Amino acid sequence: MNVNKEKKTETILNSTTLVQKIEKKKHAVLSLWDDTKKLADAENKTPVIALCQKNRKGFWIVVHQDDLQKIMDAKNNN
Repeated sequence: MNVNKEKKTETILNSTTLVQKIEKKKHAVLSLWDDTKKLADAENKTPVIALCQKNRKGFWIVVHQDDLQKIMDAKNNN
């Protein structure tokens, strides 16, 4: 039984990209996002969260969809 009552949708952007949207009443990472956004806004910066797990290679980047282009532009300008 799925207690969280998730709603999942998938979108294929192109032949190499799959976006899976998971709609829940609440995501734990969004509390962290809200706190990070307040700090970023105070410094006039764009909030980005990098999630990692001990003993696992790599990290996952969390950015709001409205900020994605700004992040890509900033990366390309460096």
